[in-house]
Amino acid sequence: MTDLYIDYVEPSKKAMLYSDSSKDLERGCIGHYRGDFGSGNEFYQNWFDHQQVLNTMEFKEEFKTIIEYLRDNEVLKNRVSMAGYCNDNKNAMIDESTYGFCVKTDDYKYYIRCNPGMGDYNFYIYCYQNDPQIPEKINQIRFIDSHYKDLFTIPDGGKITITLSNGERMSKICRYLDEYHTDIGGRSYHICEFAECMEKNGNDYKPYKSQKQLER
Repeated sequence: MTDLYIDYVEPSKKAMLYSDSSKDLERGCIGHYRGDFGSGNEFYQNWFDHQQVLNTMEFKEEFKTIIEYLRDNEVLKNRVSMAGYCNDNKNAMIDESTYGFCVKTDDYKYYIRCNPGMGDYNFYIYCYQNDPQIPEKINQIRFIDSHYKDLFTIPDGGKITITLSNGERMSKICRYLDEYHTDIGGRSYHICEFAECMEKNGNDYKPYKSQKQLER
């Protein structure tokens, strides 16, 4: 890994600080990290995969180092430290309350969006490959009903939400095997077998939607 350095986000790159699922493949977006400092000194965080296949052990090890570095350099130490760092680096200001920074390594780049105020998430870190490898084709997984009627498709590695007959919901990652077979939550199914199983048990299945998508 090269020596780490926190830079400002160039105006032309500000879009890299935000989600855009339509460009994840093109940008090589691995996922994003979101968190806040609670009352000021806590450290709450969550990780969200954008392309799970890119979330390798190599990346995870480097990302851990990046977080440690950002916490040591006051950016993610606590809310007061972040506010002071942002105030000292006004060239990073995106709007009146948001600042954008970037850390680049040999293989990855990390776009950091900071908001030191209370009442909102204090940071988002969008993680990207430096040289994304775009496949020529992404296999689509087809879902049907028990009469072979097409219902919807999702890309390989996507998720579905299964609603059980009792109203309980669960999400399952799906992997393309071939045109008629898919791995759903670690179990292989013929697409008709899965449809018949769901119908027999009174379950419903649809493409997965995040909480943000549900709130739109």
